[in-house]
Amino acid sequence: MAQTQQHTTRLNFLSVVWYKVLPPLFGGQKGVFFFMEHLAKHAPLTCLCSRNNQPSPASFAIDNSLPVSKTQFLQPLCWLKILRKAKRLRTTHLVLEFPYYGIAGFLCHLILPVKWIIHSHNIESIRFRLLNKRWWRLLYLFEKWTLRKADAVLFKTEKDRRYAIQHFGLNAKKTFVVPYGVLPQPVVDKRAARVLICERHKIPISTNLLLFAGTLDYAPNAEALTNLVQQVLPRLNQTVLTYKVLVCGRIERSSFAYLRSLQGEKLLYAGAVDDMETYFAAADVFVNPVATGGGVQTKSIDALNHHLNVVCFQQMTEGIHGANGKLFTAPDKNWNAFADAIVHALQNPQPTPPDFFSHHDWNNIAAKAFQFLQTI
Repeated sequence: MAQTQQHTTRLNFLSVVWYKVLPPLFGGQKGVFFFMEHLAKHAPLTCLCSRNNQPSPASFAIDNSLPVSKTQFLQPLCWLKILRKAKRLRTTHLVLEFPYYGIAGFLCHLILPVKWIIHSHNIESIRFRLLNKRWWRLLYLFEKWTLRKADAVLFKTEKDRRYAIQHFGLNAKKTFVVPYGVLPQPVVDKRAARVLICERHKIPISTNLLLFAGTLDYAPNAEALTNLVQQVLPRLNQTVLTYKVLVCGRIERSSFAYLRSLQGEKLLYAGAVDDMETYFAAADVFVNPVATGGGVQTKSIDALNHHLNVVCFQQMTEGIHGANGKLFTAPDKNWNAFADAIVHALQNPQPTPPDFFSHHDWNNIAAKAFQFLQTI
C-alpha cells in the first residue's frame, strides 16, 4: 500500500521492474526496492512490476500487472502497457531495471515527452560471457544500443561506468554511479545472538562461527559453496582453528538440491532463515568465496553493515567503499591465501568505519541520484 508524501518537484517517476523484488529478501531485490523507496521521498514514483511481486508496504505506488515471463520483453502488448501507464501517469522519467525493456523505453521516448533511464546493475553481456552463455555477443549489441539510446544510465560501480563509456561509446555526462546501499542497523546484543544461534544448531559457544549467505540456487553462489567445501575447509582443517560454517539462503530449484548434501561436521546448512540479522550478529567472520559472475557482491556489503570482517577474492571488492581494515582478500582462486585470510580476519575484529556508512547510506545515494536526474 502506498503512503502519501508531499513533493515540491514536478518530476514523476515510473519504474519498470520485470522480476520479483517484493518483498525484498535478497541483495538484488533490496537494491531495487530501497532505491525506489528513497527516490520516492523526492518525487512521486510508481513501480510497474511482474505479477509475482507481493503487495508490500512502500512509499510508492505498486502495479503488479506485468507477466511472469522472461519473454515479456519481446511482447508488444507489454510495450503498450508500459506506454499507456506512462501516459496515464504523466510520467516525466521512465526508469528501466536492467536494459531488457529497451525497445519499450525507446518507443515511450519517441511517443511521449519522457526521459528514459536504464538502471544497470552490472554489464549484462560480461556477466553472461563469464557464465559461458553462447548468445552473450547478441546481448552485447542490444545492451550497447539500449544504453546509447537512453537519456541516462545509472551504474552500480565506477568500473562498469568506465567500461560502458569505453566500449559502448556512452557520453560520460549521461552516466552516474548509484552504489548498493544499506539501512542503519539497531544496536544488537552480539553475545545474546551468539547464544541463540549456538543453542539453535547445537554448536559449542566457543566455536568460531563463519557465515556464508546468498541465493544458493544461482550458479556463481552454488559454485562458491562447492569450492568452500572442497577447497577451503580442507585447508582450515590443517590449522588449530575450531570453527563451524553456517550457510544461509534459499535452494528452490531442483537442479541445485545437491548443495544440501554438502553439509558435514564443519558446515551446516541453515536454510532460508527468517532472522538473518541474528546470524550476522552471531557470526565472527563472513566468508564469500564467489569467484565468477559479475556485479556488486551485495552479500559482502550487508555483512559490513553488521560490522563483520569479510573474506573474499580481490576481484570481488568492486563497488565497496570505506571498508578499510574490514576486507581480507586473496588473489583470485588462490585457496591457500583465502584460508589464511580467514584466520587473519578472525584475529582482527573491529567496527566498520563511518566512511562506509556515509557512502552506502540509501538517503545519501537517492538524494545524489535525484539531483543528477533533474539535470538530464
